[in-house]
Amino acid sequence: MIRTLLFHGCVVVLTLGWLAQAGYAQLRIVTYNTANGTFPSGNNPNPRTGMDNVLQAISDEVTNGIAKPIDVLIFQEHDDPSTTTQAFVNLLDGIYGAGTYGRSTVITLPNFTDNIRQTLIYNTNTLSLIGEKAFGTTGGSAAARQSARFQLRPVGYDSSADIYIYNDHYKAGTTGTDQSRRNFEAQFVRADADALGQGTNAIYAGDYNIQSSSEAMYQTLLGAGNGQAFDPISTSGTWHNNSSLAAVHTQSPHDGSDGLVTGGLDDRFDFQLVTGELLDNEGLSYIPGSYHAFGNDGVSYNQAINNTFVGRSQTSGVLNDLAHVSDHLPVVADYQLPASMSATLASALPGTINLNDVVNLDVLVENVASVLVAAGADELDYTLNVSGDLIGGGITDLDLALGGGNTHQVTLDTTTLGMKSGTITVSSSSQSAANSLVNIPISFDVLGGTFLEADFNQSGTVDSADLAIWQAAYGVNAGGDTNSDGDTDGDDFLLWQRQVGTFPLSASQAVPEPTTGLLLMIGIFFLGTRKGDKR
Repeated sequence: MIRTLLFHGCVVVLTLGWLAQAGYAQLRIVTYNTANGTFPSGNNPNPRTGMDNVLQAISDEVTNGIAKPIDVLIFQEHDDPSTTTQAFVNLLDGIYGAGTYGRSTVITLPNFTDNIRQTLIYNTNTLSLIGEKAFGTTGGSAAARQSARFQLRPVGYDSSADIYIYNDHYKAGTTGTDQSRRNFEAQFVRADADALGQGTNAIYAGDYNIQSSSEAMYQTLLGAGNGQAFDPISTSGTWHNNSSLAAVHTQSPHDGSDGLVTGGLDDRFDFQLVTGELLDNEGLSYIPGSYHAFGNDGVSYNQAINNTFVGRSQTSGVLNDLAHVSDHLPVVADYQLPASMSATLASALPGTINLNDVVNLDVLVENVASVLVAAGADELDYTLNVSGDLIGGGITDLDLALGGGNTHQVTLDTTTLGMKSGTITVSSSSQSAANSLVNIPISFDVLGGTFLEADFNQSGTVDSADLAIWQAAYGVNAGGDTNSDGDTDGDDFLLWQRQVGTFPLSASQAVPEPTTGLLLMIGIFFLGTRKGDKR
């Protein structure tokens, strides 16, 4: 937005810095196999009783000082986006307000007619769904289901902050064929991710149905290349029936009361792997310490999630609901978003700017990413430069989210008279920062004060140098025309005589008398002129 301000004859043009839109910059992303998650199946399903409490508890949970509504829910085992997934949209909208959540529409094809699909819902206040697609080959020796890829863009950011989410429900089972089919699907996923190029923010989410990090499909995802995946919690090994890794288990929390898979928590089936770009703490990145199997405190190994209520991170009500609404636990992780820059003038120009006045402008540069804690957004690294009739610049600094901003001074060049202009440029080098370039154009007029007309050379002083200009222009041109009548004549000399002295002069100051030397010069000039006239 450009705004022009007029200060008593001084025109100032400035650009108001971009302000972040409402909403919290950090993202809470959840992957959840809800085992269909609704009843009855068909055109009008409803989420299982207690699902609203589970989803709200995920939002309310404080991790690293952050508690916020879910931004992305990545689902496995939904019948159809327009029925099952829409029912979850309705559920969350009932908690947070109509229109808060949107959903995917793409249909992933299963190998058979079981209608087990991968879908997604997102918080429309924080994200936009830019693209979605289903891809991959299914079949008896291929993938059990197509993969889904979703492209999401944080609100207020450009495409450099896009995040790609791969949602997969790999073939279950432990046979060699089962493992081969899982690897077949992983190869399709990696080929698609690698084609996006280096530097892509991607999450590989879903139900992997694997028992060990040594399995081929897992190693395919972790293989070198553009889309190389990493485990944010670096927990490799054999997860199945391993009590030392009980805290990462996600299947099965079910207590047997609703006909879902039972057996207790003894497998890490559900994952959020990420590309390296999400682990560098620059721009969009995983927030360390936030990845966890929701509700799993490591005390339910080979038991239902509600086996005990002592020393738990969630209430007994939430634990009971987790045991009933699905046979998987949701996996939750928080991600910081890039910095968001605001650069604005924090001070106004004075009403009048005179020659050689010292005028400083305050420029406020701030990381305005809307966060709950500083870790919710990347730091803002920036440089401030100036051009034109401005002095300063070459300033490099940083501001953390919630840091309050930094104020820098830029000085106006007032050493000469007239209209002046320049530009304050603030640029950010932070990865994918919003509003990373701000130009603030400045225009101002340096005035001459009360007595300026006879300062022909605009030196700031009416003196003998101006008299010499008048003398050279006398009767020849308008170089010493103080009264703007088109002629350089005696009237202009009289005005020079009144103004001779040091500028600036206030209206109350007496006009100094010409010095003896100047009077002698004047007399010689007019004497020479009269003699010339007689001839």
